[in-house]
Amino acid sequence: MFHQDNQFYIRYLMEKKLHVTIAYGAVLGEEWKRKAMKVMTVKAQVHIDITRVFNNALLQQTQSVDSHGEKTVAALYTQWYSEVLLRRVSAGNICFSNNQRAFVSLTAEGAIPFNAEEFSNINELRALAELIGPYDMKLLNETLMWHIASQVQELKYRWEEKKMFC
Repeated sequence: MFHQDNQFYIRYLMEKKLHVTIAYGAVLGEEWKRKAMKVMTVKAQVHIDITRVFNNALLQQTQSVDSHGEKTVAALYTQWYSEVLLRRVSAGNICFSNNQRAFVSLTAEGAIPFNAEEFSNINELRALAELIGPYDMKLLNETLMWHIASQVQELKYRWEEKKMFC
């Protein structure tokens, strides 16, 4: 039952990913809470520990793969933030705004609009942290830092190379 529900959320995220966006962590978190409330109403008729079953199902979604070897919600968010959002930052399409305390998009005229601030504001990042848990927030942080360090190394290399020719 919970594997099928988790697969619904995975398909939902994958569908969003094809459109170069992903469901907001806050929206998906609220959807899971609604599902939990529905399941809790059944608890009176079913004599199993619904809370434990639900927690185990959600705990699997904080790993990179679930018990069936499939990508989890946490893996998809980590992949999306490191591939889509970071790639746009690297390309100069997104910058950090101290006023908004979030990343904001610098959309060129005629380009498809993308609102980075909706995915990087403090409320959304809190919801994401609650959704994927501390281990995957650490994985997300390490993944982003690795990509950033690689780009800094590339810039350093190119700077040194340019200095040799000047």
